[in-house]
Amino acid sequence: MRQRWMTVLLALAAMTAMPALAQEPKLTGALKKIKESGILTVGYAESAMPFSYFDRTRNVVGYSIDVCKKVIEAVKADLRKPDLKVEMRPIKPEDAGSYVVSGVIDMHCGPIQNTWQRKSQVDFGMTYFVRRYRFASHESSHIDEISDVQGRTLATLYGPTTTALQAFAAANNLQPKVIPTRSVGEAFEMFRNGGADAVLVDEISLAEGVARFQPQDPAMVFLSNGSFGAEAYSLIFMRGDAPFKKLVSDTLRKLYTSKDVLAIYGKWFTSPIPPDGLSLNLPVSEPLRKAFQQPTDSPDPASYE
Repeated sequence: MRQRWMTVLLALAAMTAMPALAQEPKLTGALKKIKESGILTVGYAESAMPFSYFDRTRNVVGYSIDVCKKVIEAVKADLRKPDLKVEMRPIKPEDAGSYVVSGVIDMHCGPIQNTWQRKSQVDFGMTYFVRRYRFASHESSHIDEISDVQGRTLATLYGPTTTALQAFAAANNLQPKVIPTRSVGEAFEMFRNGGADAVLVDEISLAEGVARFQPQDPAMVFLSNGSFGAEAYSLIFMRGDAPFKKLVSDTLRKLYTSKDVLAIYGKWFTSPIPPDGLSLNLPVSEPLRKAFQQPTDSPDPASYE
């Protein structure tokens, strides 16, 4: 009799356990690869301050890295592997896509510009930065809005910055005199020596240049109110991997809609940062604030207006 009851109890226990076993999700894609190998491989940029760069002790730090760490923590939690090994690899942003597509790395922290072409090859996390073009000038020049550049001489950079400026000027019937330079430092030197009325580059480079040169030139306006362009940046991972994309999207959406993202942003854009204690004094822009309030992975500039 006792043996019969033991048999019944064992059968009931087995039946109770079966639904739980059936509910165990079957891992696929990156999550399966990571769990089986025990390694999460992450790419990063070596010299993209304040997003991703080395501090004095050769530790990789930055805004992108802090955002990326949230995803790394989520992967560990999802796989229930708090001791998961994370292998960090230095990979230039321009090469990141090929490393992701080939499976050499599971994701790259960025910053990677989100474009329609890149989005056809890899998937992007929700936008964590929106880059715009702005200008710095002397207060006496009264150059603050975009229309003020009409007929003025602008020092800028060769390549995409000059192309973006020329396209914007043509579309808005503006005719500034554009002088491309080889570096932000050269553009600021030209401006400070009277060879240009203003410096026009992306706002990160501009904020860094102003922070470095304004002590020598106190009359320099920090940054213009006027701006143009809205280039989305984020981390990237394998395209078509639905479970991994959901994990990344859920993690970043939770981060962006909390106050935590503003603390991370403030740490790198409005506070002194390593290695020299430089402060960019760059508050959250309205396009980025919108991206935090309404998270999106769209490359379309209109999504941030």
